[in-house]
Amino acid sequence: MSTPTEFDEFHRDLLKIEDLIKFVIDFRSFGANLPGSEGSSSAFVQAALDLHNISGKVRTDLPLMVGSLLLYACGRFEYFVGELVRSVADKEVAKADSYADIPKDVRESLRIQLLTVLSEPRRYSHLRLSDQQLAATLSSIVTADENEVPSDIPTEILASTDANMRPQVLKEVFARVGMKDVWGDISKQAPLRTHFGTVSESACKTAATNFLEELMRLRNSIAHPTASLSFPSPEAALEQCISLRVLSRAISDVAYLPR
Repeated sequence: MSTPTEFDEFHRDLLKIEDLIKFVIDFRSFGANLPGSEGSSSAFVQAALDLHNISGKVRTDLPLMVGSLLLYACGRFEYFVGELVRSVADKEVAKADSYADIPKDVRESLRIQLLTVLSEPRRYSHLRLSDQQLAATLSSIVTADENEVPSDIPTEILASTDANMRPQVLKEVFARVGMKDVWGDISKQAPLRTHFGTVSESACKTAATNFLEELMRLRNSIAHPTASLSFPSPEAALEQCISLRVLSRAISDVAYLPR
């Protein structure tokens, strides 16, 4: 019985993925063996032979593994941004002696985000906040005594978004904690300008936002692959990770500047 072409193509891709997982298993086994120690030489040689055998088989498919790691890096970057925004908000709340002392941007954003999450809870289920908790917080904020700070403010909602962390989305979530021109501030950071080889702040901003836009486009392509998807080479993925690390450091430095 013949099978549909769609299944055959998917089946071939699954076999590639299985071989890559086997490569990881053999690599782990190889790393667990110590060369030259008494009684381990034969085990080491066998592990090396197994690794060599599978490596030849998966050599051309390694971009699949690299793409998966890049996908994880993008997700980890989005989590980092969320935690950073939450940390900035927590600091603003912690140093306030009254609700009125909390920056206006933070107060307004809290109200807006609470209403947004409450209106579409399924889209923001990752926040793991109950409707009752959100409603209680909204009520305490709406009726807040200007001389008191409501307790248990879920500042994580300030970084909540159901979109990928593209440049515009990053700008929007940081604006919620008062950082209106985050890309302008980021582009002033000397290490970032050095990394992208730019002289002016405007050129650095263009390079950094273009990089993040392209990275998120690639992330979506990997997460929802098509037959035309070309996975990044290990060298290209390494460069992207380095750029992401430099960009993340610049974002972190800006977030903790005194305001």
